[in-house]
Amino acid sequence: MGWLFILGSGGDYVHASRHIVTLLDAVVECKRCVIDDFRNAKIYIIKTSDPGHWTTPSDFYNTLTQYLSDAGYSWVLLDDYDKIWNTLWSDNPPRDIVIINTHGEGQPVPTQYGLIYDTSTGDFTSDYKTVAQNYYKDLASRVRDYNWLLIEPIGYTYYNAMQNGHDTAEKGAIGGAGLNSFLSVINVSTDCWGNRLSTSPTPVVHCCALKYLWNSSWGSISVSAVRFFRLNTSLLPITNIWQIFHKKLNQVYVSGAIGIGVSDGARLFY
Repeated sequence: MGWLFILGSGGDYVHASRHIVTLLDAVVECKRCVIDDFRNAKIYIIKTSDPGHWTTPSDFYNTLTQYLSDAGYSWVLLDDYDKIWNTLWSDNPPRDIVIINTHGEGQPVPTQYGLIYDTSTGDFTSDYKTVAQNYYKDLASRVRDYNWLLIEPIGYTYYNAMQNGHDTAEKGAIGGAGLNSFLSVINVSTDCWGNRLSTSPTPVVHCCALKYLWNSSWGSISVSAVRFFRLNTSLLPITNIWQIFHKKLNQVYVSGAIGIGVSDGARLFY
């Protein structure tokens, strides 16, 4: 099992960094966390020379690491394709780790995985969207199989992808198919503009709105929402949470920890 944490912050690095530290306090320091899988977990940060979408990765990284340092956390920087490939995509990758992506609405796709932007032609490949979608699907399998906590702080998760200094938004965004490719490993599809759909059978997916955690760490958010909920067949709870957060914070598409391959009744927070 593993977890995808989506914050959806609209490019506010301080807002995103505070949420991340709050989450780490919960799962790495085991404060209000049901499981201890990530106790003292190693933290990896993805920040290559590729552009971000809704972020400037270097600026976000500088803000984020200041907050991490102040909170006493250390991290390993994955700043090129070789480091990402050899660490996360090896035959024996690390287990029970935390990964933070600084590139906003997409991740850098190592060229070892597949080509999205061909430097020899100076253009995106004809199948760049398929390569990106497959990457996100395979990434989800790794999150599930190696029990990773993957944090996507900013924007619409996996709406784009980056490679060789370019963002797919230049040619045409991956769109909602990026996140849905990731979620396909648990048989879920979603539209982060407000509608949620699920195929049958409905899987067990859990989310945390972080209101309770925020109260203890960074002051109260002016939002009235349950702090823990489960998607059911109608998926109304997550739609309601999204509407509340979007209205009150005006920056958040989705906020929650989504279980990837979790067992029935499993929780990340209490």
